[in-house]
Amino acid sequence: MSTSAKKIWWPHSLYEIRPTASLILAALAAVWAVGDALYQGYWPFFAAVLVALAYALALYGGVTQQLREAYRREQRQRQQRQTAGNV
Repeated sequence: MSTSAKKIWWPHSLYEIRPTASLILAALAAVWAVGDALYQGYWPFFAAVLVALAYALALYGGVTQQLREAYRREQRQRQQRQTAGNV
């Protein structure tokens, strides 16, 4: 039995847009939930689920975006140090 799970391959364009898309979906879900609650005059279960979904999507999108930016910044710095050392 294999201990490593097979990773899903994403095309580069979809891989790059996932965090941004999740942040946009989170904003839309939150606005929809609040609008629905204001329209109905109370917080239905559906609105509460949308708020929880928005929170999870925003958390995923924000953390993923920050991790990618930090990784790329470190890679650029490492590459600059290597090229400066080879000159």
